[in-house]
Amino acid sequence: QAVISFENVPEEHQPRRKIELCDELSKSDPKMLLPKRMPLDLLNQACEEEFVKRLDSYVRGFLERGVPALSADLKSLYRGEWKVLAIEKLFTGFEKSLKESGSLPALDNDTHSSVKSGNSSPSVPFWVMLFLAQHYDRIGDLDAALKYVNRAIEHTPTVIEAFLVKAKILKHCGNLTEAAECADAARKMDLADRYLNTKCSK
Repeated sequence: QAVISFENVPEEHQPRRKIELCDELSKSDPKMLLPKRMPLDLLNQACEEEFVKRLDSYVRGFLERGVPALSADLKSLYRGEWKVLAIEKLFTGFEKSLKESGSLPALDNDTHSSVKSGNSSPSVPFWVMLFLAQHYDRIGDLDAALKYVNRAIEHTPTVIEAFLVKAKILKHCGNLTEAAECADAARKMDLADRYLNTKCSK
């Protein structure tokens, strides 16, 4: 295997070179997630437009497939305030588009994307709301977090992850009794899940 070295690349140019390498890897194997995810950490505020386009393209697969780990996956991006604002704007834009047209907006300049306007999975609104609940919880807007998690549960009351998210938010609100009740409701939805039983016992 070839060893990639950045010794001869000036430090200020290294992030862009790494992004270019990620793009090359992504083209060789479009199913790999890491080459799509890494540039989101490397881009600075001067490349905000590029960041938003890459983030948009990256998260859609998670939303379409209903992957609960999306919030945890993007956690490192919350170190930069401008990225936090960009994430919020993107997801509230998703929410608006879903309300108005029932689908996510078309990806700009991405003719190869399988996620097009008009063909969003019926579960996408749920995952957008659940992500926004986690987003607002992470930035300390607990009222907004509760609003979104309640809407997510109202939309799809059978997804365990939503009750666990709500329990976490309630715990952050200081409402430990309701948090425990919510976590227990999640546990009862799948009594065989050892992780849930451990989580609820805490």
